[in-house]
Amino acid sequence: MARKDNTFAILQFDERLISLLRARRSDKGVDVVETERLYGEWPAEGDLQKALKEFVKEHRLAGGPVYTVLPRHEMSARILDLPSQERGEIDNMIRLSAEEYVPFPVEDLVIGQCVLQRREDGNARVFAVFAHKDVVERHARSLREAGIEPERIYSSTTCLASAAAAAHRGGDERYALVNLSSGGIEVLVMNGSRLEYGRGVASHRKGSLRDVPLEDLVEEIGLELRASLSAYRRESEDGEEVERIYLCSEWADPGLLADRLGETSGYRCEAAQGIRALAAGGGEDLAALPAAALGAALAAQGRAMHAVDLEPPSLAGSRAAVSRKRKLMGAGAVLAALLVAAGGYYAQAVYLRTAYIAELTAQADALRPAAESVAEKSRQLRILQSQVDPSGSALEVLSKVMELAPASGLTLVQFTYERGVKADLLGRARSTEEIDQFALALRERGGPLFVDARRGATRSIQEFGRDVVEFAIVVPFPAGAVSEDQQAAADSAGTTEGDAGDKALE
Repeated sequence: MARKDNTFAILQFDERLISLLRARRSDKGVDVVETERLYGEWPAEGDLQKALKEFVKEHRLAGGPVYTVLPRHEMSARILDLPSQERGEIDNMIRLSAEEYVPFPVEDLVIGQCVLQRREDGNARVFAVFAHKDVVERHARSLREAGIEPERIYSSTTCLASAAAAAHRGGDERYALVNLSSGGIEVLVMNGSRLEYGRGVASHRKGSLRDVPLEDLVEEIGLELRASLSAYRRESEDGEEVERIYLCSEWADPGLLADRLGETSGYRCEAAQGIRALAAGGGEDLAALPAAALGAALAAQGRAMHAVDLEPPSLAGSRAAVSRKRKLMGAGAVLAALLVAAGGYYAQAVYLRTAYIAELTAQADALRPAAESVAEKSRQLRILQSQVDPSGSALEVLSKVMELAPASGLTLVQFTYERGVKADLLGRARSTEEIDQFALALRERGGPLFVDARRGATRSIQEFGRDVVEFAIVVPFPAGAVSEDQQAAADSAGTTEGDAGDKALE
């Protein structure tokens, strides 16, 4: 039930930090009413639930609308190119191919998605989130035991992207947004207001990042930033560098972090003050820069550019039970009014007839989605059937690569495969001769898919005090190597990327 003062709360929590942003619904930005943070160490689930329950009671959150956010490092996510712009078709495609992206059966996943871009050719860029059911259920259970039934469980990536997009003032600036939470680091690459890339990692440290010395913290942020930007350049179509780095955090001073990171990284770094400006009221009281919470507040008001709701089955069942209870209460009130107005016999007849019609309608409504789902899945299976053809698969190509790779002197660090189009190998070697010999072995003994394998860009780097050559080998697949059906499936399925097993560089 909504509060009389029309406020709502964004509640985030983990084993080290519970944070609250309470806001009033407004047509302009986010009208911040209250912000609170509670620091602690709650390694056991019971300890966290106890602390959360006390926090909820102290700030009187029970009974009002509460939204929460799951951090990116607790789930997997992909940006996919899919051959449809219809929500139902996109949902089915993602569910049918979920096990290609995460090592869990689809029954163990909570999947959410949102469309990032609708292309003129009818395809769509889609941000898909794959969270293990246990992670989401544990999060919801902690809230439920604290007396809260969350309205929505959002993904931190879409909250950050929506906050950045809302703060963006136009243009095509390519920049990175770095968010520092208590338990990890998330890096987004934005092109103007469009999300291009996202990555999140949990901190490898035992305690909270809040307890890490500033220099060590800046070093950890810098390492993750460089790794994320390197991965972005490999995956992006144009490979352009970002122009600026913006920092935000639930608890840290982003200005201080930006100054130190700029000195050590060589990038132009600054606090994401534009996101702070989203707080149309109360922004001056924000001690840090909680961009994820501000983005979630926009989503709670239906004004976020992107939103992914990770509703677990238990929460869906609870909402259905509440809905049924409300419907039953309404039906009882109507029945009582009819009994008083028309008399016992007539009211009873009307009630039985109404109940019978409602039962038939419910049965029809229950059967309709199943029938529509069967028809839709049948159509989607026809679209995707060529994608599961094992011939010319990524595993087949990777197996041949590993078979022909030399036993020593060369390390493969990444394998990128685009079915029917090409495969790229990235690695390091002691010399260009070894790279050329490997490319020659692929051409001569790799079979018809490798006849055009060639060495790509190389550069010399230092690794463990030795000079090595970082290289790329490009394997464009010749025309006719796959059937027309397989090629059509490849054009619609996007790319598949994975890490190759390393062979030791001796």
